[in-house]
Amino acid sequence: KESKKKPSPHNFRMKLALLLFASLNLFRVASDKLELNPLVYKAEYAVRGFLLDRAMEIEADLRNAESAKKWPFQKIVRCNIGNPAALGQTPPEFAREVLSLVVNQNLLNSIENDDNLKYLFASEIIERARYYSNGMTGGIGAYTDSKGLRIVRDEIVQFIQNRDGYPSDPESIFLTDGASGAAKLIIQLIMRGPGDALLAPAPSYPLYSALAALSNGTIASYYLDEAKQWDAPVKEIERAYNDAIANGQTPRALVVINPGNPTGASLSRSALEDIVRFCQRNHVVLLADEVYQENVYTGAPPFISFKQIVRDLRADDVTLASFHSISKG
Repeated sequence: KESKKKPSPHNFRMKLALLLFASLNLFRVASDKLELNPLVYKAEYAVRGFLLDRAMEIEADLRNAESAKKWPFQKIVRCNIGNPAALGQTPPEFAREVLSLVVNQNLLNSIENDDNLKYLFASEIIERARYYSNGMTGGIGAYTDSKGLRIVRDEIVQFIQNRDGYPSDPESIFLTDGASGAAKLIIQLIMRGPGDALLAPAPSYPLYSALAALSNGTIASYYLDEAKQWDAPVKEIERAYNDAIANGQTPRALVVINPGNPTGASLSRSALEDIVRFCQRNHVVLLADEVYQENVYTGAPPFISFKQIVRDLRADDVTLASFHSISKG
């Protein structure tokens, strides 16, 4: 007689953990016998490299009463990546409560059908959770469109239109697992081999040099002007562009990080316009990393998107890909 006993969640988790452990060990054994892609060794991603490894070693010391005595501090604050949540910036309560109801459909249904439970969440939260739930075919966890949930892309359209004052198209918006995932897709699409160059700022977030290496391309650095609040002078961009051509390379795209990472600088309208005109003259794709647009401080110029500048200049022949994220605001 078959048992009707429900499987234990604990047993399921144990089996999954063992399966993952076996898979990881299998990969380690296989990787010792495989010749790995040499481009992986060329890619450097310093924010998660030696410095972080050393910090983790010190953190291990600090957890031990004896070894902690050799350090003149009690904790390490990790500033190697933009990770506001790790520094105590919690997500808005509204967003977390909406997500909790979207994930737990049984709870949402119960609250809607039982007046005695409605006190648990504000009516706006219940309404928004139902709105998202109705907009997802198959519910949470089901495959979405390749570009991401249309209901979310429609909301992003409204955000962009309010920000820039120009129409936006949901079919031109792609949802990815972070802005880095989007940058990877675009750079893989653009870079064709070692004869192609990616123009990127220095100092810069190391993602772009790593992606250029993984794509078998070349990074061509232009240097930000520290004396002018880390400006991105177009003359310096032109210098990097011409040097790449002189070296037999084809500059394919220009990365601009605004507001800057790691500099924090916010570029002026005139600087943005010069950059758009540069891309227009030289038929270079403009990759606008704008994930810190909500983080402009100390009297810097207000953030203006490249989308708005392109539209203001009527530079419709400029190919623009801009990146934003929900993790930095």
